[in-house]
Amino acid sequence: MTLGDKSKLYPVRTLGSGSVIGLPATFSGEPYSLTAEAKKDCHLYFVPRRKLLDLLRRNPEVGFNIVRILSEEIFQMRKAARRVAPKRRPVQ
Repeated sequence: MTLGDKSKLYPVRTLGSGSVIGLPATFSGEPYSLTAEAKKDCHLYFVPRRKLLDLLRRNPEVGFNIVRILSEEIFQMRKAARRVAPKRRPVQ
């Protein structure tokens, strides 16, 4: 996945089998703002928002896994932002 506009993309993370993308957009209702690029043939499955929310209501353990996935995504985004952010000078 990459972060940034089309003229300047920054790699954020590599996903593997069983990975989930698009969760922030699912819960916020905002458009998905990242770009994903497949490095080899793969199968993608779309889960409609309503079906995911119904699953979460029926199975709280899935909700805990979603929180874990979102936490990891936040961590990775912060790490990527630190790599591309300009270095700040200490305040004197």
